[in-house]
Amino acid sequence: MNETKKFYEALERMGVAAEFEARGIAKGREEGREEGIEKGLRLTATNLKKTGMPLKQIADVTGLPMAELKGL
Repeated sequence: MNETKKFYEALERMGVAAEFEARGIAKGREEGREEGIEKGLRLTATNLKKTGMPLKQIADVTGLPMAELKGL
């Protein structure tokens, strides 16, 4: 039996498996949301850069660092 399964079974015996799982799901959603926001900011910055908007202005709008914008 692998360690993850043993750990989960111990949580079930303590009656906290559902709460532990719910917290994990919530954390996963939060991390996914943050990744989505970052991806959206980069896409927006790329599109603004294509229009010829100055990098300083794109940095002000998106909050992305200039070094990252130069690499887009």
